[in-house]
Amino acid sequence: MPIQPKLDRSPVLGTAELMDEFEKRKRRFADRDSWYERLANYYYGRSEQGGGLPILAANAQGRPLLRPVGESINSRRTYSSQRLAPVVDDYAALLGRMPTSRVEPPDPSPQGEAKAELLTKYLYSTYELSKLGYQQAQAGWLLSALGDSVYVLEPEPSKLRVVWNVFSPHNCWPSFYHGYRRFEVFDLFVAEMWSATELRRQWGVMPPNDRPESCTVVTYLSPSQRSVVVGTKNPQRVAHVEWDLDFCPAVWVFNKVTGMMGMSDIGNSLDQQDFLDWCFNVAADGIVQNTYPLIGVKDPINVGQDQITIGPGAPPIPLQGTGDIIVRQTQGNMSAIEIMMSQTLSDMNAATGSSSVRQEGQMKSSITTGRAVQSVQGPQSTRIEYKQQVLGEAIETANSFTLQMQEKAPFLRDFKGPIFGNVKGKSFREEFTAAEDIDGWYRTKVSWQSLVGMNLQQKTAVAYEGMVAGIWDDLEARDIVGIEDPLGMRKRVQAQKLQDAQLAQQAEGGQPQQGGQPGQPQGGPQGQQQGPPGQSPGQPEQGGQQPGQPDMTPAPMMFKPFGAVQTPSRPSRDQIESALKKIQDKLKGTVWTSGADILISDYRDYSKVQQALQQVAPNIRIRAVPEDKMPDGAERIV
Repeated sequence: MPIQPKLDRSPVLGTAELMDEFEKRKRRFADRDSWYERLANYYYGRSEQGGGLPILAANAQGRPLLRPVGESINSRRTYSSQRLAPVVDDYAALLGRMPTSRVEPPDPSPQGEAKAELLTKYLYSTYELSKLGYQQAQAGWLLSALGDSVYVLEPEPSKLRVVWNVFSPHNCWPSFYHGYRRFEVFDLFVAEMWSATELRRQWGVMPPNDRPESCTVVTYLSPSQRSVVVGTKNPQRVAHVEWDLDFCPAVWVFNKVTGMMGMSDIGNSLDQQDFLDWCFNVAADGIVQNTYPLIGVKDPINVGQDQITIGPGAPPIPLQGTGDIIVRQTQGNMSAIEIMMSQTLSDMNAATGSSSVRQEGQMKSSITTGRAVQSVQGPQSTRIEYKQQVLGEAIETANSFTLQMQEKAPFLRDFKGPIFGNVKGKSFREEFTAAEDIDGWYRTKVSWQSLVGMNLQQKTAVAYEGMVAGIWDDLEARDIVGIEDPLGMRKRVQAQKLQDAQLAQQAEGGQPQQGGQPGQPQGGPQGQQQGPPGQSPGQPEQGGQQPGQPDMTPAPMMFKPFGAVQTPSRPSRDQIESALKKIQDKLKGTVWTSGADILISDYRDYSKVQQALQQVAPNIRIRAVPEDKMPDGAERIV
């Protein structure tokens, strides 16, 4: 049998080893860091790559000054169209929105749903504690402009809580696992420049000056440790904790999953931006040439010695003999450069996946309809759905890491206290105990509401058709539409339908009834009069209802009570015990019987017990009750 190699575990690094590895990482990622800087410069309009010379006018004689063809594209420009910045802002506005997160129930029991709701509230309280609304907006910009973004999970010692921190990838130097975990961070260096005042205030460190070698703060994260070092020349370790996690508490998000960093939305259009800027500068030269006329002097010896003055109030110029002043309007054709500029803009939209309607807010069409607007956004819609899938996977991973870190990390696992925030449009405050309430459950789901590509009406139609066809259930349909709480919405819809049925029943009967069947007369099915107990339908009533008195005879029930057994007869105890004996070794708790119910001491056994009893008692009610709170008369089965 081949020996399976163990997964690599990061060793605990001392200060000297840590700083040595940090310098190696910086050298290895030097080209990547240079690329990040170039992308940022193009967004901010500070790029010196290509472009044209300053726009030229005319000399004192009114002669247009033109730059030689071929020089302007290799010289510094003074005018830029800045067509790439709106593309980044557009993507950032879509990716920088907070998604809807929720913890999946560990089982379909009411206790499992209650656990999922509590853990969901914990995640939202973590978002609020981390000010993630602002940070997610920054993450959206970093993804679009630089091509990467980094979520780092950090302990907050004063609160014993996990907090999220979004970092620029320019300040992060990671290493990754291989194979199926190749997108998972193995360890990570994060470096920031602080001022001497900030270091004294937060870490109590007294740096000799404000130079980078004295004020650089390096944080190292791995599954084995978290260390903070101040200074690169004479490093001081100001914080250190060792832990035993199965992950590095950081998530690297790739804008485009190609296996490379820096896959910016504008990365393929930098040369197009340079060419467009050159076209604009050449066009500006053409404006000068076509605006200012050329002035020539014929036989200047016969014109006079005074300099020719042009403009309002200029004195007349005496001419002699063959002397003459010739003013000629220059001739030029701007259509060629306009075509090139239009084509370049079209190429930039194609390369970035954007469209003119997204950038300019208007369509080049006389008929503007919702369907037409959606169709021109098609390329960007496809990319946004893809980006949401990638970003959703990353946030799901960060959510799972948050729950694991809160449960397992030193000090953090001791948290016990209130959590508060806002979820599903309602504020909450709950008591939370990290070790007991998390209890090894980390599965979460992240989704976004509809943004581009399909409007709400179209998504509703698709969700409804899929549900009717049996492709997915009502929860998935509500997810497609963008309902924030699909399970809660299902319960609200069920309650509304039940209330509507009761109102319809009262309207049919003309009075309130306790569970009558809508659409039937009060006397019973097919208009027959319902007599007293023991009297068959259709028999004359003896001493029954008097004329004018309400009919108090109960009508047939339309809805069964929750948990009612629909089998003709209840299975015997031996049948139930025999079915449960088969799964006894898999149960985490005990199973009891009380009246018509099955009681379990551990809610995690719900699905196992339900599946075991599927053949003998498919509709029996199963409830989770702690052993110390079992009702009197309950008997233990297994």
